[in-house]
Amino acid sequence: KLTLLLQWTARTSPPLNSPFWKFMSKKAITLYITLLTSIAVLLPILLRYSRQRNVPYIGSPESFSITLKKIVNDDEIAIGLSAVPVKIQSTECWLILDTATSHSYLSKEFSDKLSLERKSIRINRGSDVDADRLDKVKVLLNLGTITISQFPFTVINLHHLNDTSTTPIAGILGADILNRYIYRINLHHNILSILKENDVVADNTNVIPIRIRNNCIYFKLNVAGDLLEFLLDTGRDIPEVNRYCLKNYK
Repeated sequence: KLTLLLQWTARTSPPLNSPFWKFMSKKAITLYITLLTSIAVLLPILLRYSRQRNVPYIGSPESFSITLKKIVNDDEIAIGLSAVPVKIQSTECWLILDTATSHSYLSKEFSDKLSLERKSIRINRGSDVDADRLDKVKVLLNLGTITISQFPFTVINLHHLNDTSTTPIAGILGADILNRYIYRINLHHNILSILKENDVVADNTNVIPIRIRNNCIYFKLNVAGDLLEFLLDTGRDIPEVNRYCLKNYK
């Protein structure tokens, strides 16, 4: 049967010099070039993403708790923000605790103080030569018993925080480090706890499900009978609601 099938195929197939095979060879070459181009474009992106995800960590942290600091203004009035004590390049400083920030930031002033080497990254792909750029630094970060080598920070201007705070703010601690661990934030007692899995005690009182998107925590609350999605943001001084979500309510 196999022999008969091969003989039939040989009789019915177009000759090798026919237009059919010339057309198929052109299609194959086009497909091959497209495949190589796709690999050349996607490979650097995948490698860069892999390097960003594989932040080198030193050791496995034990459970620990650290005391947060309530940020107050010149009139000693709390402005609704909490700061975490950390060490950056062995220098003690304070970072705002912000669960709604997908990345961590350092102020330009603090970066200049430590003479950190910055790497400038273009943030858009337009043809404008004056396109906006972001400065990145990689530092040794100590948070409690956690030591992170070459942790990436984005350098930004934080004048608006330091102008209203009596505590010098070196930057913002975002979810890119917090969501790597099991953590508990007690804003009533001003405590941040990092827990090992074996030290987590289940507590089913006042529990709501959450979703993590882009490193940020979202949850739903019942508002006038409808479930509306909220963002957990410890970096905001007051609660906020999108007015478009409430347009159907009086």
